[in-house]
Amino acid sequence: MAYDRNDGGGAMYHRLTMEGREKLTVAGVEDVERFDENCIVMSTCAGTLVVTGEGLHIGKLSLDGGELHVLFLRRSTQESGSLHERILGEDALELIMTAATDPAPELDAVPIERLRGVPMCLLRSDDLWGYNDYLMKECRRSGFEPNVPCQCYDTPMAMQLVRSGFGISFLPHSIVETHPNSGIYAKPLRGIPAKSYPVLVWSDDVLGAPCVQRFIAES
Repeated sequence: MAYDRNDGGGAMYHRLTMEGREKLTVAGVEDVERFDENCIVMSTCAGTLVVTGEGLHIGKLSLDGGELHVLFLRRSTQESGSLHERILGEDALELIMTAATDPAPELDAVPIERLRGVPMCLLRSDDLWGYNDYLMKECRRSGFEPNVPCQCYDTPMAMQLVRSGFGISFLPHSIVETHPNSGIYAKPLRGIPAKSYPVLVWSDDVLGAPCVQRFIAES
């Protein structure tokens, strides 16, 4: 289900897309005024928008592109007390690469134009988080078609291809920390901020285990 609005004369285009009861994409977002697991208040090019529910989670936010992805971590058929979640913070989305595939080795941040022709190993377009779609849109906005020879089923596959030198990827920065001494590192896209929000989710069924309690307490 989608709702569109364009009043003319403005650069931003307001669009709401709801996928089942699991994902909402909002285009035309100017700012997020308030956010918690039950309510998101945002300013859009068409006015204030309030989204309410249970287990709300911002999967991706790009104020530069005016796009917000909201994920619903609980379905309405689930009991409200069965699942618990904690937002662990924010994690910058960055280009993941090696020295051999770095498109801008002399720079700390990669200009989008440097990605022209560079092989990219991205997650499939039906990936829940939409990292692939975001980067491809930015490339097209800059006037070129991204070179994506491989669309990966999951993050480990993308990281293995990056490590083997097949191309670069676009993932949360913290992914690099899971591959120490691999030669893989991350760089941001210059002038194109994008973030993801990792969430810890657990159920009452496992909360009684001491190891789970300790893990949650220290997270």
